[in-house]
Amino acid sequence: MLLAKAQIVIISPLLEAAIADGIRHLAAAGYSILVLSPSPIAPTRFESEQEEIAYRMLMLERSNTLMALEKICTVTQWPADVPLSTVLSEARRPRPIMRA
Repeated sequence: MLLAKAQIVIISPLLEAAIADGIRHLAAAGYSILVLSPSPIAPTRFESEQEEIAYRMLMLERSNTLMALEKICTVTQWPADVPLSTVLSEARRPRPIMRA
């Protein structure tokens, strides 16, 4: 549906494994991908210790997903207090893939 080697921009907090799987499939298909991941805002307080533990586990899973995706595409975290234009201007450009 997209032109070969098209640039795809995905905006997602990366809290679901299915999104990361989709990104992996797109990268395997040869698309150049930029992931902008808005950083979730932590609650000011938790209702219970279990809720806090669940939140911390979710953020750890998100961190692992970010690290894994950085190996296959450009990933930029987007803090809530930073304008999109600033995030985009600082986004690392992917290195060209050298093929023999």
